[in-house]
Amino acid sequence: MTTALETRYAGHLFRSRLEARWAALFDLIGWEWTYEPLDANKYLPDFLIHGPYPFLVEVKPDDSLEELKKYVPRIDAALEGHWSGDVVIVGA
Repeated sequence: MTTALETRYAGHLFRSRLEARWAALFDLIGWEWTYEPLDANKYLPDFLIHGPYPFLVEVKPDDSLEELKKYVPRIDAALEGHWSGDVVIVGA
């Protein structure tokens, strides 16, 4: 497992280079985003993507769907009562 490398991009200090890369992609495709938009039971979703149907994005260093699925129960439990919209988990 590699250690996350804090990375500065667009005026934010991201906890990892991977998060900064996703922010750069969101900028490239024209999506307005907020970094770590809310604290939900000590869980900080990585991004809120704004628009007519806002959604949260969680960034993980995993690279398979099976690996990403393991985060769903924890994220769902943390967001209960804090967020009722969609959540997308993205990987490396």
